[in-house]
Parts: sequence; C-alpha cells; structure tokens
Amino acid sequence: MKKIFVEEFLKQAENHTVIDVRTPSEFQKGHIPGAFNIPLFSNEERADVGTKYKQESRDTALILALEFVAPKAAAFLDELKKISPSKKILLYCWRGGMRSAGMAKLFEADGWKTATLCKGYKAYRNYIRQDFENKADLMIIGGMTGSGKTEILYSRYSTWKKSHIIKVLLSVLWGRKNSQPTNNLRMISSNHGRN
Repeated sequence: MKKIFVEEFLKQAENHTVIDVRTPSEFQKGHIPGAFNIPLFSNEERADVGTKYKQESRDTALILALEFVAPKAAAFLDELKKISPSKKILLYCWRGGMRSAGMAKLFEADGWKTATLCKGYKAYRNYIRQDFENKADLMIIGGMTGSGKTEILYSRYSTWKKSHIIKVLLSVLWGRKNSQPTNNLRMISSNHGRN
C-alpha cells in the first residue's frame, strides 16, 4: 500500500475506482465526487469503537474494531468486485489513518493494488478550500430550454468538442460515470475545474 498526496490522488482518480471507507453518515455529509462508499464500520460501530478508545485504550478499541470487521471481510471483497472494473483502487478515510490502511491491506491480500490518500478526506477538503481562494473565470448561464445556453458555451469554448462539454456538465452534476450521485452542494462545487 502506498500513500499519495491529494493532487496525485485526484489525478489517479480519473482512471481508477475511489473507495470511501468512512461510515455512511460521514459519506452522506460529503465525499470526493465519484467515490463509492464501502464503510468499514456502521455509524453505531464507529461510535462504539471511539468510545472504547477514549474511555479505555487503543488496544481495547482495536479488539472491538476487529470483532466488527472480521465477519464483514468477504462482503467488502464482493462489493469491491461489483464496482471496480480494474484491480487498482484508491481509498480514503477521514484522516488517512487506520480505516483506509486496514481496508487497503485486506484488498491487497486479495490481489488488488491500492493507494491511500495521505491525511484522508480532511486533506481533500483543505485542498478544495485553498482552490476556492484562487481567482476563477466564472460564468453563470441561465435561461429556459431552447434559449441558447449551449450555443453560448460553444462560442466561449470553441475548441471544446460537444462531447467534452456534455462530459463536464454531467460530471459537475453527478460526479464520475457510474458513481453514486450527489445532491450535496459542497461536493458539486468541489468538482469545479477538475474535468
């Protein structure tokens, strides 16, 4: 398993399946566009492990975590086989720590090549926030169907092919092809300038 920084992670994400191993509620609050959620823990399990860690020790929390995860290992592999067309995957958790590393080791044992996002989703969010500080060439186009919005795009971006414009519009709305759609404005906005 190799750890990669956010810029390289996003470049590789264009050609590889991205797996978010955080809980369903963490994923719902925000995720990298195009990512699939294969949660290591349920929302409740993560809370239990965290409580055990704070009130007892890292070791007792790890034992509880393994009790939760071990029975689900085969299901994780089955889910990955359903969603990933290639044997190279990218994974992340909140801070790039134990959850993504643990899942990466499991997937590698089954023959997958993995890389994890150094410092996790938190690093991605910081990267996107910094990107918003850069001055952007922004154009808002509105109007009813048939009012000529597409023609404006063609005239503005005359070197683009029609298929590229459609790809950009769809990626902004839905993330990568075959990914889980998002209605979260933070994720849509974080996709700007990346396609």
